Amino acid sequence: MSQQLKIEGSISIQNPVGSPPGQPTTLLTLNDSVFMKRVLSTSYTLDSDSPVTVDLGNLEEVNYLSVRAEGGYVRLRITTTMGTTQALPVDPSLILRSDDVGITAIELTRESTVDTEVYIVLGEKA
Repeated sequence: MSQQLKIEGSISIQNPVGSPPGQPTTLLTLNDSVFMKRVLSTSYTLDSDSPVTVDLGNLEEVNYLSVRAEGGYVRLRITTTMGTTQALPVDPSLILRSDDVGITAIELTRESTVDTEVYIVLGEKA
């Protein structure tokens, strides 16, 4: 049985008072939907400067990733089915969806000496 992941809404900007008319306020409309075979929600307390490997549980690969860092920023390193490793900053949040290139490994490193709570949602598409 699969679960449906929905991302709905918009990304907008509030124009300052007196801005020129016709300036766009909605930058992006979100209307995304994908079915997930498996979903995992987890959290980590980063209390040392050593990298922490995220346990993917029973997910074969990750096609949806949501990360929220509280207390400091996090460097997120992901390895994909393409075999490449990428480093991304998370300050304070990141949402990543990749249907055809799955994530196979995730590593977290906190801001030096700053204890950080990290909340993660992982999904494998159906």
